[in-house]
Amino acid sequence: MRTIMPAIYGPTASYTPHMSGYVPVAVYVRISYDRYGKRHGVSDQTSDVIDLIERTPGLVLGEVYEDNDISAFNKDAERPEYNRLIRDVRAGRWTAVGCVRGSRLVRQRLQRAEFIDLMESVHGKVYTTDGTVYDFASEVGRGQFDSDGVKDTNESEKISARVTRAHVRMADQGRFPGGKRPYGYQRKREIIGDEIVVTWLIQPEEAEILREVARRVMRGESVHAVAMDLNRRGVPTAQGRKWWDGPVLGRMLVRPGIAGLRSFKGYDNIVAPGDWEPILPVEEWQALKATIEERAARRIVPGNEVKQLLAGFMVCATCGTRMRSSVSSRRPDAFRCSVIGDSCATKVHVPARPVEDLLTDLIGRRLREYAEYTAEEGPSTSAAKLAELASRMDRLAGMWARGELSDEAYGSAHRAAETERNDLRRQAEQEALRRVVLPGPDAIAAWESGDLMRRRSILTLLVDRIVVAPTRSGRKPFDPNRVTVHWRQHETDAADLD
Repeated sequence: MRTIMPAIYGPTASYTPHMSGYVPVAVYVRISYDRYGKRHGVSDQTSDVIDLIERTPGLVLGEVYEDNDISAFNKDAERPEYNRLIRDVRAGRWTAVGCVRGSRLVRQRLQRAEFIDLMESVHGKVYTTDGTVYDFASEVGRGQFDSDGVKDTNESEKISARVTRAHVRMADQGRFPGGKRPYGYQRKREIIGDEIVVTWLIQPEEAEILREVARRVMRGESVHAVAMDLNRRGVPTAQGRKWWDGPVLGRMLVRPGIAGLRSFKGYDNIVAPGDWEPILPVEEWQALKATIEERAARRIVPGNEVKQLLAGFMVCATCGTRMRSSVSSRRPDAFRCSVIGDSCATKVHVPARPVEDLLTDLIGRRLREYAEYTAEEGPSTSAAKLAELASRMDRLAGMWARGELSDEAYGSAHRAAETERNDLRRQAEQEALRRVVLPGPDAIAAWESGDLMRRRSILTLLVDRIVVAPTRSGRKPFDPNRVTVHWRQHETDAADLD
């Protein structure tokens, strides 16, 4: 048997017995977390189970099924080799399974019940390396497997709850989330007493690249264009690679971490100020994030380049639906209400060129009128409320950690604070958009350059939507009074600005 040991360490290794009277055993091995991907855990399990088979009279090795770095407790985790094992048992290939413990096979309640039913139907047995044999042909064996499994499941749930609480506590305290080194920061390790203390410091050269990228995006350049420029300049990524990807750079810019904010389970769920220095001021980052998300929301067809300046801005006044651009070789380009059926009574449509000419002139005059466009000044009330709320949440977490609040009371108070925080964050993002400072000469040059994406970026900063009313009876030519521009800080009728 030892001669086949080198072969059994792969996921498809097998040995088919031909000796009459011997029971072939399917070996299942699994480990939840393999940090370095070296399979030491599953290899050790495989060796232990094979030793068990060799020591047990009447047993012989069948096939090894290996799921490495996969949790059995996580309901969303797919275990391909476990699923294959179940199919093979159901097909009658195996009646005996060997493993280190029953918890290597199943940890979920429903899955455990299904496994017991399957093994009972084939009068199967499970052999574990501690010497336990579960005989599923008897109610005692089935009951023992179920009872031991309940203990494993309860222990997994307790561990999961402790880990979750620890992560929540770390997030509420603003601790760095860990993981790979983020671009713009460098790790510093110090030995203080008996502990290794890790702090995160700003990496000056990378931080300056991020600030440059943020300025360029806010001034109208697309994230993709900036990423291509970084590639041309040979600017390395955090991992030292020489290639920047537009979507990856975009995600980097919307992460709260570059503004010194700690999020938990999603970038939109900001829970506390971080314990590291910000690269961008919070309000500048909020405006940057809102701009990038606004551009993404205005993409008409994902993956296709937008060809209309006003695509995504036009709205039907009758039903409030965004209008779809209509391009035809036989008639002028137009915008039409995109509602299908009779849901919209008027089905508003308008020729594209007159509206575009109107907005082109209107935005140009608006930019020239102000040497610097600043929609709103003064302190952000939402930002102040967010800071106060973060302090309250810190105190709440401290009370819970000291045992002054029960889990239920803390959970209820934390959920209420999260709801309030999300509302304040939305208000702060709108305030941030109204605070965008657009240098006049740069904006005018970008607008007059005719570059479509830069023009659309400026539109995103200034305009919320353009509402088009139905055609008035007997009025066939384009009527500018049908068009109402909703600015980010106020509403103005286009005709009133002529």
